Amino acid sequence: RQERRQERRAERREERRERATAQAERVSLALEIRAPVGVCLLGDDREELIDGQVLAAGASEGPWEAERFELRFPYGYDRSQFRLLLDGEPKRVPETSGPTAYFITSPDRVRPAPTPGLSCP
Repeated sequence: RQERRQERRAERREERRERATAQAERVSLALEIRAPVGVCLLGDDREELIDGQVLAAGASEGPWEAERFELRFPYGYDRSQFRLLLDGEPKRVPETSGPTAYFITSPDRVRPAPTPGLSCP
C-alpha cells in the first residue's frame, strides 16, 4: 500500500515535470508586410532578428522559432500594415496608437510588453 502511494507521487511529479517542459515549447513567428512599418523583433536571448528597420510593403520576414519573442513597433502601427503568423496561423494584435511592444510565447500567446524606445534593442 505504501509502495503504491510512493509510485503515485512519483508519477505525479513526472507529470508536473512534463507539463513544465511542454510550457517551454517553441513558437514560430513570421510577418507579411502589407504597408511600410517600423519593426524590431528580438528572439531568445534578445537576439536581434529584425533590427529596427522600416519594412517595405510586400516583404515576408521569417519564419523564426524561439521560446519567446519580443515584437516592437517603435513608431506604432495600424493592423492593416502587416499580418502576424504564429505557428503558420494568422494572429490579430490589438489596435493601438503610438509605440507598442508584445511578448510572444507558445501556444500563440501575445501579451503587452513595456513601451519600446526608438532603438533596437
